[in-house]
Amino acid sequence: MNTPTTIDAQRQVQPSRMMPVSVSLLTRSEVLELIRFKKDWLYAAINAQKFPPPLKFGHSARWSSTDVQAWLEGRWNADQAKSSSH
Repeated sequence: MNTPTTIDAQRQVQPSRMMPVSVSLLTRSEVLELIRFKKDWLYAAINAQKFPPPLKFGHSARWSSTDVQAWLEGRWNADQAKSSSH
């Protein structure tokens, strides 16, 4: 039986830090289509930490579908709470 060396064990990614396999990565165009905002708003919201930042792959940027979905649900819940308080 092969046991990992100390170096091999340090290189292994911890499961809690891994992205779930069912997560898809979205392009900027796909994100903009989902959120129905313009590109300028998207980057302003990212800079203001009001929208999840993209994952960078070289010059490419991709968003986790679960992050975008969570943002949309949070916005929906906030809008519903405002509506019910009036």
